[in-house]
Amino acid sequence: MADLVGYTINASADNGDNINSRPPNNRSLSFNTRAGASTIATDDVGHDVTRLYTLVETSMMNMPAQNNEAAAQLLPTEVVRMREMLTQTWDSIREWLEEHPSENDRQMAAMHQGQFLTTALHMVCKLMDPPVDVVQSLIACAEETVTWPDSNGWLPLHHACANGASGKVLNVLVQAYPQGKVHQDRRLRTPLHFAFFRRDAHEDRGMRAPLQDGGGGAGGPP
Repeated sequence: MADLVGYTINASADNGDNINSRPPNNRSLSFNTRAGASTIATDDVGHDVTRLYTLVETSMMNMPAQNNEAAAQLLPTEVVRMREMLTQTWDSIREWLEEHPSENDRQMAAMHQGQFLTTALHMVCKLMDPPVDVVQSLIACAEETVTWPDSNGWLPLHHACANGASGKVLNVLVQAYPQGKVHQDRRLRTPLHFAFFRRDAHEDRGMRAPLQDGGGGAGGPP
């Protein structure tokens, strides 16, 4: 198995953003694939609202770094394993939401900020190909989080563009916060900058469509 390292944004003032720094902790997410088994490996499901954030954080720590050439040459079996881990992460998030019907609990969990002022929504948008329903559910928990920049000035929309989220996901984020299309990070970059300069951007023009003028419906930026 290739060495898979996680990635987060490093927002230290002296070196700008670094999307490849590893979180200092080294927790691992336990994936249980037995039929009917819970995908949430925790004893405090009903109490610890930070668990939602932790579910995504630990999954991200097992993903290949975005600019890691070795990770880009994963074996087919490794790619399958990575996708299985992501699928189980999405299922874990859905299960957490089902276990926590309280609007207050959901809001507190969705508004929890971890490293570099990221929320669960930021973290989900950093993972590969997040499902539309998961993104919609997190926005529904706390709509204001879609407008929150992390310590680098990145909205969830910046992360989604930088990590190749689908056009449907981008549209959901733009619909929730149309002004996000022109929001600039600390280096004055908008989400479109990251969508345009992705290595595979020329192959997925639909990904950029929600960010173009008029994208996101009538509620676009003034």
